[in-house]
Amino acid sequence: MSLTFPTPSGPGDSFLASNGYTYRWDGYKWNVVVGGVTSLLSLYATQEAVAVLNSSTNVVEHDCRVRNIFYHDSLSGNFTANLTNFTLTNYYATTVTIVLDQGSQEYSLEEVRINGTTSTVFWVGGLPPLGTPEAKDIISLSIVNNTGTYVVFGQQITFE
Repeated sequence: MSLTFPTPSGPGDSFLASNGYTYRWDGYKWNVVVGGVTSLLSLYATQEAVAVLNSSTNVVEHDCRVRNIFYHDSLSGNFTANLTNFTLTNYYATTVTIVLDQGSQEYSLEEVRINGTTSTVFWVGGLPPLGTPEAKDIISLSIVNNTGTYVVFGQQITFE
């Protein structure tokens, strides 16, 4: 049996699944509710939805409420990724993936903001990567919440 979970509008949302169980969204994942109590058993997605962003330039909002994978097509300039609705429990980590579908003119991710606040990105090799013309650049941002401070590690791989 497979379940299809709805897109939550915010923490506390719940739904009755076809398997007879109620699930509640905690802002990060769906949890099963048994006897009115949210259990420690959590369901994590085995596949994720991708947000497609068009004509990306300047500051681009990346809504992390339900997606952590963003596909940029029709890039029109270098840009800043502002990760909005981003929440992460203390001492937890997550990954945000940004795909840049490059045309003949390459563009780059210049800055990362988390909920509007600029974050220092520690890039592999020490320098931010450049874009690659006519390729797919995949940027992986590993983000750790260290007592309320987000630590961001970045790397880029190119597929031609």
